[in-house]
Parts: sequence; C-alpha cells; structure tokens
Amino acid sequence: MIWNIKAHATSGERVTSPDGSTVAERGSYGDAVVKLYDAKTNALIRRLEGHPGIIYSVAFSPDGKTVVSGSGDKTIGFWDAQTGQLLKTLSGHSLKITSIAFSHDGARLASASEDDTIKIWDFANGQLIRTITGFTPGVSGIQSVSFSPDGQMVVASSGVQVKLFEMATGKLLRAYETNESHTSGEMTTCCGSEARSAVFSPDGNLIVSGHEDGTIKLWDANSSKLLRVMKGRSSDLRSVVFSPDGKFIASGNNDEDGRIELWSAQTGKLVRRFGEDSDYVRSLAFSPDGRLVVSGHLTNNVKLWDAKTGRLIREFDEGFSEDDQVAFSPDGKLIVSGGENQNILQWDARTGKLLWHVLPVEEIHRPTAQEIAEQKLKERREAKEAKSAEREVASFAPKVFISFDHYGEPTNPMETRIAETGTPNKSLSRQAREEATGIWLRLHNDSPLPISISTESIYLPGKERCGYQSPTGTFYSGLCEGAEIGIRVGVFDARGKPVRYGFDFGGISIVPPKTSVLFSLPRDLLKEGRYVVVYYKFLKETAKDKLDDYGKEREIKFTDVGLSK
Repeated sequence: MIWNIKAHATSGERVTSPDGSTVAERGSYGDAVVKLYDAKTNALIRRLEGHPGIIYSVAFSPDGKTVVSGSGDKTIGFWDAQTGQLLKTLSGHSLKITSIAFSHDGARLASASEDDTIKIWDFANGQLIRTITGFTPGVSGIQSVSFSPDGQMVVASSGVQVKLFEMATGKLLRAYETNESHTSGEMTTCCGSEARSAVFSPDGNLIVSGHEDGTIKLWDANSSKLLRVMKGRSSDLRSVVFSPDGKFIASGNNDEDGRIELWSAQTGKLVRRFGEDSDYVRSLAFSPDGRLVVSGHLTNNVKLWDAKTGRLIREFDEGFSEDDQVAFSPDGKLIVSGGENQNILQWDARTGKLLWHVLPVEEIHRPTAQEIAEQKLKERREAKEAKSAEREVASFAPKVFISFDHYGEPTNPMETRIAETGTPNKSLSRQAREEATGIWLRLHNDSPLPISISTESIYLPGKERCGYQSPTGTFYSGLCEGAEIGIRVGVFDARGKPVRYGFDFGGISIVPPKTSVLFSLPRDLLKEGRYVVVYYKFLKETAKDKLDDYGKEREIKFTDVGLSK
C-alpha cells in the first residue's frame, strides 16, 4: 500500500489520507514510527515501523531481493525489495553506521561505523563473523567500506587513512599513504585530506579514493603506489565510483557549483561535467550497464543522468529529505534512496514511479504552467538587473584597494571579543621593519557605494556615529574612518593553492564610501610567495530601509611585494 499523505517532522502531527478514511500520526525524527488510525473511530489500525535514525547508506543485495540500510541508530535494516517490509535488523556497532557493502557473491555484508570498526556479517543468517579494527580511534570514524571483486579483501577510509584488510582474518594488508606529499604529472598534493570514499575497480587492480580537498587519487591496489591525482572544480568531495567496465570514474562534490564530474580512469582527464542541477552531491551509483548515473543530494530529489551526455533524464520527488544515499538494483530496473528524513523509497528507474516507501511522503507542490512561466520571467528580469549592476560597479572596483600602512604588532583573533567598537589600539604602536612581527594594512573604499566585508568580530557603534546615508535618507550604521578591525582573509600559496588560516566566526561589516579601515596580518603569513585575498561586495539600496548586495562578489589581492624597506 502506498500512502500519498503529507507527513511533517513535527512530533504528534496528524494528517488525513486523500480519501478521508485514515489519519496518520508521526513521531519526531528520533522516533521513526507512523501510527495509522481509523478516521471515524480513531482506533489504531497499525504501526508503520521505520528504521529510526538518519539513513547513511543503502544497498541492494546481489540477488536484488533485499534492500539493506545503515542508520544513525547503530543498526542495519533488512527490507523486502518487493514490498518494503522490514524483515530484520542487526545490532553490534556502538555509533552510527556510515557505510555498508555486499561481497559480489552476496554471502557477506560489511558495515562501517563511526566507532572505528568494520563488521563482517553472514548475510543469510545475520550472524556476526568478525570485527575488523586498525584505524586510529576518535579521528573521524570510518567513512566508507567496499569489497574487492573476489570478496577476499575490504578497503575502507577514515580521516586521512585508506587501508586494505583481508576479509577472512581481518589482517591489515597495506595502507595507502594519503597524508604525505605526492606528485603525479603536474599535480602535487600535500599535507593530507580526509578520505571520504574509497572503492575497488571492477577488475580489483585499482582503488580510487575521494578526498575532502576535492582531489581524487588512483592507487595500484597491489603495490599501494599512487598512480594519479585528479582535481575537480570544487572541494568537499563526497563520493567516487567506477563505471561497471572500469573505464570511468564519477565523482560528486558537496558544493554549490560542484557538478558531477566524469574522469577517464586510464588518462585521468576530465571527460565531462553534468548539468547545473548536479550540485551538493552526497551519493552516486552507476547502473549495471553503465549507461545511467543516479545521484543523491544534500536537499530534495534523487536525479537520474545519461552517463554518456550528462543530460538530466528525470528527478524523483522524495518529499522533504536531505543527505540522500542511492543505489541501483542488480538488474538496473530499480533505484532505492534513503536520507535524513529516515525514509527509504524504491523507484522504477524507467518510469520514475514510486513503488514503495517505509514512511509517508510529504506532498510536494508541483508548479503550474503559469507559475513556471512567471518564475522564468522573474529569472530573466533578475539576470538583466544583475548584468546592469555589474556594468555600473565595474568602474568602482579600482577604487576599492589595499595599501601598506606600517609595521607593528598584529592583533590576535583569539584575544579579540565577539563584539567590538573598532577603536584603534595596537595599530597606534609602530615598529621598525626588522623587529616587527606583523604588518598593518589599510583597506580603502573610495567608491560612491558602501561595501560589505567579512570580519572576525561584530563591530558596534562607538561614541562616533558612522555609516552611510542613502539617497532616500535612510542611515545605515558602518565602520568609522581609521577603525581597527579584523578582516577574514583568504590565504594562497605561490601556486594559487589555498592555505588554511583563520577562524570560521565573525560577522559582516559595512565600510561606507570614502572610508578606510586598518587591519593587521602576521608577517609570516606572506612568506614564500604567499598572498592574501579580501572579499567584498558593493551595496545599494533597492527599497527604503533595504540595503542589498549589488553585483557579484569581488576580491582584492595583496602580497608583500613592494612593501617599504
């Protein structure tokens, strides 16, 4: 039975089925049980027992008869692939289960968890065969696990570690050193980045790992040698998979403009990027024939793509869901998905029809033809306005710049308060170049418009009332001339690669027209050809009392070249 009734996450909310005969009441996300009542008598009809906790992994058994899910409640759920009925659950992990995988013969099931263990199960009877350890406890938990094609080994990733184990004994066979510098062609990787995903090639000779910094690393499975490093357009890579023939690798990034990217496994060259709706990817799977790719995303809708062209074929409406995990059935006819809404759904891959789901699905408003036309008109109007704004502010950009002010002691972001006035303090102390540990810079806004910048504190009005008065007469509070502030900067090395620096907290401050402010940096930050970037946006009043971004985000670069001697 398929229930097309709206089910919110609000605990205890009751909603009625379309025919008015049944009422559903759903618990909170921590209690994935839906109770069905007779609408007339209020008698309990049945309880739909879900799989409590966020679904972090889903997979079909090799015979296609069972869907298996790994959950945030530390259990593994077995579901009848035809009816969606919960058959049994397995317990044994002490923290959430992050990844599950079948051996190719279907005899064994591997589960990985944030408790830093891999457990090998007998799929037929659900018995635990062994527990594999070998990762550093407390780093990040095991993120992924995968069997070799012959079922004799499992590869897993945790933190910057990728390791290969013998399945029968749990013995560590080899480790892939992702935390060292490597060079492949013109690409050099450094310093280690969390491995989010690691899988075997179909022939078992290669292992591909996907990393938090956006790099994809291809390894010789037998020698542990790094063969190639690939880097897509974005960081925060979440999923890498081989095509069934082993010729291609698909990667997905959890980024606004990440795209699904398809790579040649032989050359490491980018083959294609999928459409603009392929952002914020959390999970990927090829169809068994390699013709299709299914993707799960950070928010709503599982998507089906043509692997050859990158064309979006269709979307599957899941209702409210995030962090979706996806898998194809062995015959390629079905797709299963699961995510943060704790639901598991199965679809007909050819028609897009929803076949079954564990919990009720929130109804999604489908826009009418008029609403679609109005939305397109709105998008065209906004694009035209954005283009006009860019033309106007292009002439203002040269009037926003950074200049060297003096040497001195820099401020320490760890010592600053969350809220400050920007009153000059350390900037008043000047030092000789030879003894100074920092440099003081001045950000100038000589344009006729205010700009916004990211700062390390929230700056409150001081004794002096400073800001920007718009043409309508509205006054917007801003920084005063000569204010001493902390600016959140981007730092890059001589090759243009980002360098980790600073803290992810603070606020947004307005620098009024014809105003300059002071900020400091440690001198060591600019050594070895490094440079810093300050990001800003022009602002313009679009309605009374409403100051909005005007034009795209812009940047100013600054290096130590040309500093006074």
